[in-house]
Amino acid sequence: MVILITGSSTGIGYAITEKLAKNGHTVYATMRNPHKSSSIQKLIREENLHLHVLQLDVLDDASVDKAVATVLSKKGTSMCW
Repeated sequence: MVILITGSSTGIGYAITEKLAKNGHTVYATMRNPHKSSSIQKLIREENLHLHVLQLDVLDDASVDKAVATVLSKKGTSMCW
């Protein structure tokens, strides 16, 4: 399963990202400032997870469109909402 999670840098978003990635799902962890998320970067370095980081600001339609297009281009042409 491919999962896109918003707000992955901290809190519940981070916890869900970590749990789903560790359970074998391909996770696209999104956040406004990916370069500031040392926790996600540490997970990527230390674990062999299908975890990818994308920039996404849910208040910016172009940012949302770009992130979704990136996932679709890498993982197929359909998504469940």
